[in-house]
Amino acid sequence: MPDKLLTVGLETREILRDYGNYPRSMVDTGCALRYEYLEQIELKKIQRTNNILLALDGLTEASGMVNYVLRYVEKLKDYNFIIRTHPVLPWKDIRKNIKYDINRLSNVTLSFNKTLIDDLNQADICIYWGSTVALEALNMGIPLIHYEIQSILSYDPLFRSNYLKWMVTDNDSLPEVIKRIIFLSDEEYSRQANLAKAYMKSYFFPVSDENMSKFLYN
Repeated sequence: MPDKLLTVGLETREILRDYGNYPRSMVDTGCALRYEYLEQIELKKIQRTNNILLALDGLTEASGMVNYVLRYVEKLKDYNFIIRTHPVLPWKDIRKNIKYDINRLSNVTLSFNKTLIDDLNQADICIYWGSTVALEALNMGIPLIHYEIQSILSYDPLFRSNYLKWMVTDNDSLPEVIKRIIFLSDEEYSRQANLAKAYMKSYFFPVSDENMSKFLYN
């Protein structure tokens, strides 16, 4: 066991304390070194680009989410679906598990953007299974659709948050969920987006001298 566990923020500290069975004094907050750039990003303005981003994990099981979404794309011709693969699992390695030929689907493309922020800036909605892309999307105020496989374990990094988040299973209609998101009133969107932003501030603590000093534990 380590002497000390430092998390990226308060929410992640509480998750480990509540579910990790660690001595509570072992787990403390540090800061989010990887996500420092999020502090500079404001909530996105509603653009209505009709672009929906599929954020894939580095696990082949993410193909289930892709197959679920592709089942509906013919019925959602007004939307563009952009698939962003994980660096450790490129499309050529996951393609064999996909039931549909995306080359035959005019409104489905693979992302060739080098940075995630470029894809998020273009997206109205982000669909994910377990990808931490959801954290960055929520921080920007992008509505989320979580694909739930209904297993004993949760793969959702935002399982304790319901702000700007909708859940689907294989038995749910994706067009109906998208419709509910699109017809969200401006007032309700703003309310949920501000709550989501506050949640993410708790999830990721800023990089400061005080928080960095905790890495000098002795």
